[in-house]
Amino acid sequence: MRNQFLLLFLLIVFFGNAQTKKHSIFDSIKNTDQLNVVLKGFPKLQNIKIGDFKDVKISRDKNDNFLKLTDSFHLQPFYLADFDNNGYTDVFLSQQKEGWNARVIMVYPNDSFNIVPIYRLNFSLLFVNIGNNLSQPSLQCRRLEGFLNLNEAKNEMAKKIHFDTLIYKFGSFIEYNAHPDTSSFKQIEFSSNPTHRGSKAEMSINANKIATKFVYKFVDNQDKPIHFTSNIPSETINELEQLINYINISKLKDAYINLSAMDASRIKLHIKTTGLDKTINIYAEDGTFGLQLLQEKLYSIFSNAKWTEVTEK
Repeated sequence: MRNQFLLLFLLIVFFGNAQTKKHSIFDSIKNTDQLNVVLKGFPKLQNIKIGDFKDVKISRDKNDNFLKLTDSFHLQPFYLADFDNNGYTDVFLSQQKEGWNARVIMVYPNDSFNIVPIYRLNFSLLFVNIGNNLSQPSLQCRRLEGFLNLNEAKNEMAKKIHFDTLIYKFGSFIEYNAHPDTSSFKQIEFSSNPTHRGSKAEMSINANKIATKFVYKFVDNQDKPIHFTSNIPSETINELEQLINYINISKLKDAYINLSAMDASRIKLHIKTTGLDKTINIYAEDGTFGLQLLQEKLYSIFSNAKWTEVTEK
């Protein structure tokens, strides 16, 4: 009788998993040739082609260290996994050349998809494996800052490789955090001060869902501010709060600066919650994957919110 109950339990688990698992266009992929055939069938994916690492040529890699690193890390050109646990198989595509970021094709019902780039500024190379020790598949990401570091001795190069565990959260891949903060959002201020590209801009969002922004126009040899206001949806405020708590703003550095990029925009974030009051200056650096995502969310609000211009009396 006990064995019958055990068999019944296993059948329930099996069929439950079978119902959770859904058909994806990538389910039957076994090699890069099959993958490339599938990619060609979609207009937005036609320019993507995945090959073996031995065929990757990086102009500044004099000793084929890219291939040696991929071999030593036991990497594959692509991986299949359900990164968001929605039942559909997604595909990770490795970095294959300079100027071409690693990316994940996230699959949804009716073979719809979204391409999520996995990248960092300052010309990082990413070497990625798949991890399965969390509640969802993760990207085990080794990051080498700068292509020129490929030409250094192996022991020196190893010192410049940083390791991150990334999971899919808030619509992108960010550093996994087992112990997020639990503070309440109060206010965030965002300012961008470009050099010769674009215009100076400022934005502030508070817990009452009120946002203000100033866009500066250069008129008569001076910056003239144009004032806008907007009501931000509650779900957007909640997402900002959750993201700020998850990436543990309090543990980030006060500044991320790349002095070699002289023409880059300068970003300033001032974040207030019930647990912190922190300012972060960003200059041609992205800090962390999570901080990079926060900036992207703020840029999206700045560009896409329903703004009303305030007429000065």
